[in-house]
Amino acid sequence: NKTAYCINCEACELECPTGALSVYPKVNIDKDKCVHCLKCLEYHNVGCIVADSMIKPTTIKLSNMKISKYGTFGIHQEWVDQYLTDTDSFWEDNFLGVKQVPSFKAWLKDAEIIDEKSKLTPFGELCVEINRENTTLLWELIHINLAYNSPLMGWFSSSVGFNTEIGRKDFDKLALEYFQQTFKETTITYAVQALVQTFKYSPIGEDLRQFVSQDTKGTSFQRLPYNDLSPEAVAYSLYKYAEQKGIKMLRVSDLYRSEELCGVYREFGISKGELQKKLRFLSSEKNRVLVAELTMGLDHITLRDDLDQLVVLKSLLQ
Repeated sequence: NKTAYCINCEACELECPTGALSVYPKVNIDKDKCVHCLKCLEYHNVGCIVADSMIKPTTIKLSNMKISKYGTFGIHQEWVDQYLTDTDSFWEDNFLGVKQVPSFKAWLKDAEIIDEKSKLTPFGELCVEINRENTTLLWELIHINLAYNSPLMGWFSSSVGFNTEIGRKDFDKLALEYFQQTFKETTITYAVQALVQTFKYSPIGEDLRQFVSQDTKGTSFQRLPYNDLSPEAVAYSLYKYAEQKGIKMLRVSDLYRSEELCGVYREFGISKGELQKKLRFLSSEKNRVLVAELTMGLDHITLRDDLDQLVVLKSLLQ
């Protein structure tokens, strides 16, 4: 791509942290300065800004989404705790109402805790253990999975910015604008109620700072950066992101691009500095589930070929 599409635009030159690359009037690399960081090769998804501009962006197919499956009910911490405490008999004996059961199952499926037959998944089995020791980590992981699988949480994570106060009515309008071409207004309104309930009755709202009330009446909220993210959740999120992208190498800066719709920043708003701290920990000899090169202008993350998000999580929890 870089050879075929190069028009000597000098965009790659700006990516070079050592000044080894010059592009105009012809491409030249100073081998004494080059540190082989690959930033010039990994610039944009296909390596070249011109080639990248010729690729049509992928869009979410709203017709495949089901936002009515939640009814008006969110996922409650109490429900999750009760289910993970007694997964064998919960569906036969629980305190949920008739309409709450299918809603709860829909949330659990999107959280990847149960499968289509309402059976516990391997991730769900791990959640049973995590729930006994670290509920904060549990909800960080649930939020990550919902951001990928729930059309409501996916919209919220990708579209609602941080540090801006939003009125409840304006929040409804944002959802209507996004979903209106596919769903009826009443369907969207009920779905948003379910999302707000998730924020209200689970740690995702206040504890993970995704929906922090700004007044006692709950008429406005802020989505705030969450920098206390567990290293385990960072690793899980990175491997999840890489699986979706079909990659094993990425840059920290990739996660903070304005056009990026997923990843650990979109999920939690974690700052670059805090993320780098977590990456250094995960890259240490004791916890080497990835390699993070964060010196000399580098911001590269290399994930292991022999690991996936679930294996990484199990490894870090041992």
